[in-house]
Amino acid sequence: MDCRRFQEILDEAALNELSSQERAAFTLHLSGCNICRRHWDAHQKVQAVFDETFKPDESSLSKIHSGVVSRLPFSTINQGKSLEKNLSRLFWKISTTFAVAILGVILFFNFYNPIPQSFPTQNSENKIPFSSSNVFFATFLGEGTIIGKNDRSKVISSEAVKLLPNDRIIMEKPGSSRIVLPNLGTITLVGFGEFKVGDEDLSVSRGTCKLIFSAFPRGYKVRLPNAILGIRGTIINVEILDGTDTVMVLEGKIEWQHKISKKTGFFKAGQGAKFARKDVILFPSPVLETVTVSSPSNASSQPSHLGLPSISQDISSPSAGNLVQDNYPSTQTRSIDEGF
Repeated sequence: MDCRRFQEILDEAALNELSSQERAAFTLHLSGCNICRRHWDAHQKVQAVFDETFKPDESSLSKIHSGVVSRLPFSTINQGKSLEKNLSRLFWKISTTFAVAILGVILFFNFYNPIPQSFPTQNSENKIPFSSSNVFFATFLGEGTIIGKNDRSKVISSEAVKLLPNDRIIMEKPGSSRIVLPNLGTITLVGFGEFKVGDEDLSVSRGTCKLIFSAFPRGYKVRLPNAILGIRGTIINVEILDGTDTVMVLEGKIEWQHKISKKTGFFKAGQGAKFARKDVILFPSPVLETVTVSSPSNASSQPSHLGLPSISQDISSPSAGNLVQDNYPSTQTRSIDEGF
Protein backbone atom coordinates (compact mmCIF):
# COMPACT_ATOMS: atom_id res chain seq x y z
CA MET A 1 0.00 0.00 0.00
CA ASP A 2 1.36 3.42 -0.93
CA CYS A 3 0.92 6.77 0.84
CA ARG A 4 -1.80 7.98 -1.56
CA ARG A 5 -4.02 4.98 -0.88
CA PHE A 6 -3.35 5.33 2.84
CA GLN A 7 -4.47 8.97 2.76
CA GLU A 8 -7.66 8.16 0.80
CA ILE A 9 -8.67 5.59 3.41
CA LEU A 10 -7.93 8.05 6.20
CA ASP A 11 -9.83 10.95 4.59
CA GLU A 12 -12.89 8.87 3.78
CA ALA A 13 -12.94 7.25 7.25
CA ALA A 14 -13.27 3.89 5.52
CA LEU A 15 -11.01 1.96 7.88
CA ASN A 16 -13.86 -0.22 9.16
CA GLU A 17 -14.80 -1.18 5.61
CA LEU A 18 -11.37 -2.64 4.73
CA SER A 19 -10.87 -6.30 4.21
CA SER A 20 -8.45 -8.28 6.37
CA GLN A 21 -5.72 -8.13 3.72
CA GLU A 22 -6.14 -4.35 3.23
CA ARG A 23 -6.18 -3.84 6.99
CA ALA A 24 -2.89 -5.80 7.28
CA ALA A 25 -1.36 -3.76 4.46
CA PHE A 26 -2.64 -0.55 6.13
CA THR A 27 -0.99 -1.52 9.46
CA LEU A 28 2.27 -2.52 7.76
CA HIS A 29 2.43 0.79 5.87
CA LEU A 30 1.63 2.75 9.05
CA SER A 31 4.56 1.12 10.89
CA GLY A 32 7.03 1.82 8.10
CA CYS A 33 6.07 5.39 6.95
CA ASN A 34 6.73 8.28 9.29
CA ILE A 35 4.59 10.76 7.27
CA CYS A 36 1.53 8.54 7.31
CA ARG A 37 2.10 7.87 11.02
CA ARG A 38 1.88 11.63 11.73
CA HIS A 39 -1.34 11.82 9.70
CA TRP A 40 -2.74 8.91 11.67
CA ASP A 41 -1.84 10.54 14.99
CA ALA A 42 -3.57 13.75 13.88
CA HIS A 43 -6.65 11.78 12.84
CA GLN A 44 -6.80 10.07 16.20
CA LYS A 45 -6.54 13.37 18.07
CA VAL A 46 -9.41 14.87 16.05
CA GLN A 47 -11.55 11.81 16.70
CA ALA A 48 -10.79 11.98 20.42
CA VAL A 49 -11.82 15.64 20.64
CA PHE A 50 -15.17 15.09 18.88
CA ASP A 51 -15.85 11.99 20.95
CA GLU A 52 -15.39 14.04 24.11
CA THR A 53 -18.20 16.47 23.25
CA PHE A 54 -20.66 16.82 20.37
CA LYS A 55 -20.43 20.62 20.45
CA PRO A 56 -16.94 21.58 21.42
CA ASP A 57 -16.42 24.91 23.14
CA GLU A 58 -14.06 27.65 21.97
CA SER A 59 -11.11 26.14 23.78
CA SER A 60 -11.65 22.80 22.05
CA LEU A 61 -12.01 24.47 18.66
CA SER A 62 -8.86 26.47 19.32
CA LYS A 63 -7.08 23.28 20.29
CA ILE A 64 -8.22 21.56 17.12
CA HIS A 65 -7.22 24.50 14.96
CA SER A 66 -3.80 25.04 16.54
CA GLY A 67 -2.71 21.54 17.39
CA VAL A 68 -4.43 19.28 14.91
CA VAL A 69 -5.84 21.00 11.83
CA SER A 70 -2.53 22.62 11.06
CA ARG A 71 -1.09 19.12 10.58
CA LEU A 72 -3.92 17.73 8.45
CA PRO A 73 -3.09 16.79 4.88
CA PHE A 74 -3.63 19.36 2.12
CA SER A 75 -6.61 17.51 0.61
CA THR A 76 -8.54 17.62 3.92
CA ILE A 77 -8.03 21.37 4.21
CA ASN A 78 -9.25 21.89 0.64
CA GLN A 79 -12.40 19.91 1.39
CA GLY A 80 -13.14 22.19 4.37
CA LYS A 81 -12.69 25.33 2.30
CA SER A 82 -14.92 23.94 -0.45
CA LEU A 83 -17.68 23.17 2.07
CA GLU A 84 -17.44 26.68 3.52
CA LYS A 85 -17.67 28.20 0.04
CA ASN A 86 -20.73 26.10 -0.81
CA LEU A 87 -22.47 27.07 2.41
CA SER A 88 -21.73 30.74 1.71
CA ARG A 89 -23.19 30.49 -1.78
CA LEU A 90 -26.32 28.75 -0.43
CA PHE A 91 -26.77 31.45 2.21
CA TRP A 92 -26.57 34.25 -0.35
CA LYS A 93 -29.01 32.48 -2.67
CA ILE A 94 -31.56 32.09 0.13
CA SER A 95 -31.10 35.71 1.25
CA THR A 96 -31.49 37.05 -2.30
CA THR A 97 -34.63 34.98 -2.92
CA PHE A 98 -36.19 36.15 0.34
CA ALA A 99 -35.41 39.81 -0.40
CA VAL A 100 -36.87 39.57 -3.92
CA ALA A 101 -40.04 37.98 -2.52
CA ILE A 102 -40.52 40.78 0.02
CA LEU A 103 -39.94 43.43 -2.65
CA GLY A 104 -42.51 41.76 -4.91
CA VAL A 105 -45.14 41.77 -2.15
CA ILE A 106 -44.52 45.46 -1.43
CA LEU A 107 -44.78 46.42 -5.10
CA PHE A 108 -47.95 44.34 -5.50
CA PHE A 109 -49.81 46.13 -2.70
CA ASN A 110 -48.51 49.55 -3.78
CA PHE A 111 -49.53 49.36 -7.43
CA TYR A 112 -52.53 47.04 -7.36
CA ASN A 113 -55.65 48.53 -5.78
CA PRO A 114 -58.93 46.76 -6.46
CA ILE A 115 -61.02 49.64 -5.00
CA PRO A 116 -62.20 52.03 -7.75
CA GLN A 117 -60.93 55.57 -7.37
CA SER A 118 -63.82 57.25 -9.18
CA PHE A 119 -67.52 56.69 -9.39
CA PRO A 120 -69.91 57.12 -12.31
CA THR A 121 -72.40 59.95 -12.36
CA GLN A 122 -76.11 59.63 -11.73
CA ASN A 123 -78.12 57.61 -14.24
CA SER A 124 -81.69 56.45 -14.52
CA GLU A 125 -80.86 52.97 -13.19
CA ASN A 126 -79.25 54.34 -10.00
CA LYS A 127 -76.20 52.07 -10.28
CA ILE A 128 -73.84 54.35 -8.38
CA PRO A 129 -72.05 52.34 -5.65
CA PHE A 130 -72.64 53.96 -2.26
CA SER A 131 -68.97 54.08 -1.25
CA SER A 132 -68.29 57.81 -1.33
CA SER A 133 -68.93 60.27 1.50
CA ASN A 134 -70.00 62.86 -1.08
CA VAL A 135 -73.12 61.02 -2.24
CA PHE A 136 -76.44 62.78 -1.62
CA PHE A 137 -79.91 61.23 -1.48
CA ALA A 138 -82.93 62.92 -3.02
CA THR A 139 -86.62 62.06 -3.18
CA PHE A 140 -89.03 63.70 -5.62
CA LEU A 141 -92.77 64.27 -5.54
CA GLY A 142 -93.58 65.24 -9.08
CA GLU A 143 -91.26 65.42 -12.05
CA GLY A 144 -87.63 66.42 -12.10
CA THR A 145 -84.50 66.16 -14.19
CA ILE A 146 -81.01 65.39 -12.91
CA ILE A 147 -78.10 66.56 -15.04
CA GLY A 148 -74.75 65.04 -14.15
CA LYS A 149 -71.31 65.49 -15.61
CA ASN A 150 -71.83 63.08 -18.48
CA ASP A 151 -75.51 62.20 -18.49
CA ARG A 152 -79.06 63.44 -18.06
CA SER A 153 -81.87 61.48 -16.42
CA LYS A 154 -85.52 62.18 -15.68
CA VAL A 155 -87.17 61.07 -12.43
CA ILE A 156 -90.87 60.86 -11.59
CA SER A 157 -91.80 60.43 -7.91
CA SER A 158 -88.63 58.43 -7.37
CA GLU A 159 -87.35 57.22 -4.03
CA ALA A 160 -83.72 57.44 -2.84
CA VAL A 161 -82.19 58.86 -6.00
CA LYS A 162 -78.44 59.30 -5.61
CA LEU A 163 -76.73 62.56 -6.48
CA LEU A 164 -73.10 63.58 -6.74
CA PRO A 165 -71.74 67.06 -5.94
CA ASN A 166 -72.44 69.65 -8.64
CA ASP A 167 -75.28 67.61 -10.18
CA ARG A 168 -78.06 69.97 -11.26
CA ILE A 169 -81.73 69.47 -10.40
CA ILE A 170 -84.30 71.00 -12.75
CA MET A 171 -87.98 71.12 -11.78
CA GLU A 172 -89.92 72.69 -14.65
CA LYS A 173 -93.30 72.10 -12.99
CA PRO A 174 -94.28 72.81 -9.37
CA GLY A 175 -93.31 69.89 -7.19
CA SER A 176 -91.11 69.07 -4.23
CA SER A 177 -87.77 67.45 -3.58
CA ARG A 178 -86.13 66.44 -0.34
CA ILE A 179 -82.32 66.15 -0.32
CA VAL A 180 -80.24 64.53 2.43
CA LEU A 181 -76.58 65.60 2.57
CA PRO A 182 -73.70 63.46 3.89
CA ASN A 183 -73.74 65.45 7.17
CA LEU A 184 -77.43 64.42 7.57
CA GLY A 185 -78.66 67.95 6.95
CA THR A 186 -81.81 68.09 4.83
CA ILE A 187 -83.02 70.56 2.21
CA THR A 188 -86.65 70.57 1.10
CA LEU A 189 -87.43 72.36 -2.18
CA VAL A 190 -91.07 73.24 -2.87
CA GLY A 191 -91.89 74.92 -6.17
CA PHE A 192 -89.97 74.90 -9.43
CA GLY A 193 -86.60 76.09 -10.68
CA GLU A 194 -83.01 75.02 -11.27
CA PHE A 195 -80.72 74.08 -8.37
CA LYS A 196 -77.23 72.75 -7.74
CA VAL A 197 -76.51 71.13 -4.38
CA GLY A 198 -73.07 70.89 -2.78
CA ASP A 199 -71.54 70.05 0.59
CA GLU A 200 -71.23 73.73 1.53
CA ASP A 201 -73.76 75.58 -0.60
CA LEU A 202 -76.97 75.43 -2.60
CA SER A 203 -77.11 77.41 -5.84
CA VAL A 204 -80.47 78.63 -7.17
CA SER A 205 -80.20 79.99 -10.71
CA ARG A 206 -83.90 80.46 -11.53
CA GLY A 207 -87.41 79.70 -10.34
CA THR A 208 -89.81 80.32 -7.46
CA CYS A 209 -89.65 78.05 -4.45
CA LYS A 210 -89.72 77.60 -0.72
CA LEU A 211 -86.48 76.32 0.84
CA ILE A 212 -86.58 74.50 4.16
CA PHE A 213 -83.25 73.79 5.88
CA SER A 214 -82.86 71.59 8.95
CA ALA A 215 -79.90 70.26 10.96
CA PHE A 216 -77.41 72.45 9.12
CA PRO A 217 -74.03 73.46 10.54
CA ARG A 218 -72.97 77.08 10.79
CA GLY A 219 -71.59 78.31 7.47
CA TYR A 220 -73.92 76.75 4.88
CA LYS A 221 -74.82 79.19 2.09
CA VAL A 222 -77.48 79.72 -0.56
CA ARG A 223 -76.07 81.33 -3.67
CA LEU A 224 -78.44 83.42 -5.79
CA PRO A 225 -77.57 85.31 -8.98
CA ASN A 226 -77.28 88.63 -7.09
CA ALA A 227 -76.79 87.65 -3.42
CA ILE A 228 -75.36 85.14 -0.98
CA LEU A 229 -77.38 83.97 2.02
CA GLY A 230 -76.04 82.39 5.19
CA ILE A 231 -78.43 79.75 6.49
CA ARG A 232 -79.11 78.98 10.18
CA GLY A 233 -81.96 76.45 10.39
CA THR A 234 -84.13 78.59 8.17
CA ILE A 235 -87.29 78.51 6.06
CA ILE A 236 -87.23 81.08 3.26
CA ASN A 237 -89.07 81.96 0.09
CA VAL A 238 -86.97 82.67 -3.01
CA GLU A 239 -88.13 84.05 -6.34
CA ILE A 240 -85.77 84.79 -9.22
CA LEU A 241 -87.52 86.70 -11.98
CA ASP A 242 -86.41 89.34 -14.51
CA GLY A 243 -82.90 89.63 -13.05
CA THR A 244 -84.13 90.24 -9.48
CA ASP A 245 -83.80 87.89 -6.49
CA THR A 246 -86.66 88.20 -4.00
CA VAL A 247 -86.03 86.67 -0.57
CA MET A 248 -88.41 86.44 2.40
CA VAL A 249 -87.58 84.74 5.72
CA LEU A 250 -90.48 82.72 7.12
CA GLU A 251 -88.65 81.14 10.04
CA GLY A 252 -85.22 81.43 11.60
CA LYS A 253 -82.52 83.91 10.67
CA ILE A 254 -80.18 84.50 7.74
CA GLU A 255 -77.20 86.67 6.93
CA TRP A 256 -77.03 88.18 3.47
CA GLN A 257 -74.51 89.88 1.22
CA HIS A 258 -75.16 91.67 -2.06
CA LYS A 259 -72.59 90.55 -4.62
CA ILE A 260 -72.08 93.89 -6.41
CA SER A 261 -72.44 96.49 -3.64
CA LYS A 262 -71.01 94.19 -0.92
CA LYS A 263 -73.74 95.37 1.47
CA THR A 264 -74.50 92.91 4.26
CA GLY A 265 -77.15 92.49 6.91
CA PHE A 266 -79.45 90.15 8.84
CA PHE A 267 -82.99 89.00 8.21
CA LYS A 268 -85.28 87.54 10.85
CA ALA A 269 -88.70 85.97 10.36
CA GLY A 270 -90.94 88.31 8.39
CA GLN A 271 -88.07 90.30 6.88
CA GLY A 272 -86.67 90.18 3.38
CA ALA A 273 -85.52 92.14 0.37
CA LYS A 274 -85.29 92.32 -3.37
CA PHE A 275 -81.74 91.94 -4.64
CA ALA A 276 -81.37 93.66 -7.99
CA ARG A 277 -78.13 93.57 -9.92
CA LYS A 278 -76.80 96.85 -8.49
CA ASP A 279 -79.00 97.62 -5.50
CA VAL A 280 -80.94 96.15 -2.57
CA ILE A 281 -84.59 97.00 -1.83
CA LEU A 282 -85.44 96.05 1.76
CA PHE A 283 -88.93 95.17 2.97
CA PRO A 284 -89.99 97.66 5.68
CA SER A 285 -92.45 95.48 7.61
CA PRO A 286 -92.98 91.79 8.49
CA VAL A 287 -96.49 91.69 6.96
CA LEU A 288 -96.90 88.49 4.94
CA GLU A 289 -99.36 87.67 2.20
CA THR A 290 -99.92 84.56 0.13
CA VAL A 291 -97.61 84.53 -2.87
CA THR A 292 -98.58 83.26 -6.29
CA VAL A 293 -96.27 80.81 -8.03
CA SER A 294 -95.91 81.39 -11.75
CA SER A 295 -93.87 79.37 -14.19
CA PRO A 296 -91.53 81.17 -16.61
CA SER A 297 -93.75 80.15 -19.55
CA ASN A 298 -96.90 81.63 -17.97
CA ALA A 299 -96.64 85.30 -17.11
CA SER A 300 -100.06 85.48 -15.42
CA SER A 301 -99.86 84.76 -11.70
CA GLN A 302 -102.03 82.00 -10.33
CA PRO A 303 -102.26 80.83 -6.71
CA SER A 304 -99.97 77.91 -5.98
CA HIS A 305 -101.81 74.66 -5.40
CA LEU A 306 -99.03 72.08 -5.37
CA GLY A 307 -101.13 69.33 -3.81
CA LEU A 308 -98.15 68.05 -1.76
CA PRO A 309 -99.14 65.82 1.16
CA SER A 310 -95.85 66.31 3.00
CA ILE A 311 -95.86 70.13 3.02
CA SER A 312 -99.21 71.91 3.38
CA GLN A 313 -97.93 75.44 4.11
CA ASP A 314 -98.46 78.12 1.47
CA ILE A 315 -95.51 79.86 -0.09
CA SER A 316 -95.51 83.41 1.26
CA SER A 317 -93.92 86.71 0.34
CA PRO A 318 -94.64 90.42 1.03
CA SER A 319 -97.09 92.41 -0.97
CA ALA A 320 -95.69 94.05 -4.04
CA GLY A 321 -97.01 97.39 -2.84
CA ASN A 322 -94.77 97.29 0.22
CA LEU A 323 -91.53 96.75 -1.73
CA VAL A 324 -89.97 100.13 -1.07
CA GLN A 325 -86.40 100.90 -0.17
CA ASP A 326 -85.77 101.35 3.52
CA ASN A 327 -82.87 101.37 5.94
CA TYR A 328 -84.32 98.52 7.99
CA PRO A 329 -82.51 96.36 8.79
CA SER A 330 -79.23 98.29 8.83
CA THR A 331 -76.56 97.31 6.31
CA GLN A 332 -72.80 97.44 6.44
CA THR A 333 -69.92 96.50 4.20
CA ARG A 334 -68.13 93.30 5.25
CA SER A 335 -67.58 89.76 4.06
CA ILE A 336 -70.42 87.35 4.69
CA ASP A 337 -67.93 84.63 5.64
CA GLU A 338 -67.01 86.60 8.77
CA GLY A 339 -70.41 85.94 10.26
CA PHE A 340 -70.48 82.21 9.65
